[in-house]
Amino acid sequence: MVVAFAAGVLVTEYRYRLQVPPAAHTVVPPEVIEPAISPAPTQSQPPAALPGAEAPLWDEIQRLLAGGDQVQAAQSLRRYLQQHPQSAPAWLLLAQVQQQLGRQRESVDAWFQYLRYELDAAKVEGAIQHLKQYLLKLAQSPSLFGEERLWLIEQINNLIKLTADDGELHLALANLHLNNEDRDQAQYHALMAVNHPQSQPQAEAILAKLNGDQIDAALGETLEIPLTRYGNQFLVEVSIEGNSARLLLDTGASLSGVTSRYLEQHPYLVKNRKPIQLNTASGSVDSYLFTVEQLNLASIPFHKHLLAHLPMGDTREFDGLLGVDILGRFDFVIDQSAARLRLSKRAE
Repeated sequence: MVVAFAAGVLVTEYRYRLQVPPAAHTVVPPEVIEPAISPAPTQSQPPAALPGAEAPLWDEIQRLLAGGDQVQAAQSLRRYLQQHPQSAPAWLLLAQVQQQLGRQRESVDAWFQYLRYELDAAKVEGAIQHLKQYLLKLAQSPSLFGEERLWLIEQINNLIKLTADDGELHLALANLHLNNEDRDQAQYHALMAVNHPQSQPQAEAILAKLNGDQIDAALGETLEIPLTRYGNQFLVEVSIEGNSARLLLDTGASLSGVTSRYLEQHPYLVKNRKPIQLNTASGSVDSYLFTVEQLNLASIPFHKHLLAHLPMGDTREFDGLLGVDILGRFDFVIDQSAARLRLSKRAE
């Protein structure tokens, strides 16, 4: 997935890892999760070149599964994996068995181990899709709190690292962070999810919720903002932590951002960085997102808002882009003849 900007700039997702201490099983009841295998496997293929001493143990695992003793089968699989920790078939079988037993943490760990050692690309893709649905089911559980929620956030982030990008996973993370009252991360993942058709409506609702009360109070019914013509496009004045900036209106940009030149003039705006990769006409460059305390569009405040650093060269005519992360929170009209931006509350 890429997020389009003007001037040929594309931004791909930021990946990070949230570390949490180990804990007991999640409290999600097993009936929430669809079984990974139904019925349980009884004739799994043994790993290639199985040592003679290990063949009886593999046969024992098959007999236990055929008899429905998944608890003992899981124990035997762990013993087998102590001797053969890189056995993809054994990790796959353990992941399936643990999932059917409702042991979410053990199952997810085994799925990731399987993905680590499986060499068949088609099997890897199938496992990624299965694990995605499994984690999304977990994310929908109403009994997910505290450390269990942090654990799930970490697992979804780990899975995102294995995908080209996935709007549904970003949307799940946005909701989890919103429930955790982490507005910055909720906003970030909602912005990443808004670019996927299947997750766009829900992501837009999250973005509207993050600043909804302040926006409605400042907006009233309708607000009209003067624009400055820039060729066939328009510039709008905003304030970023009290600093004036002229941003190019870009309804194709999913994220708003400012240029390198603007940040050189106001370096104190960047208090934290979330790494991203930007793909430009001349190739990929590393960049970052950062959070500003407040951005004002006319009288409307956007608190704790994420902006992108846009490497757009020595652009002097404008200071950055205003995208749909802000415009999309309104019903808006760009009156080209009058050079006015008209904003009104979005219809529910």
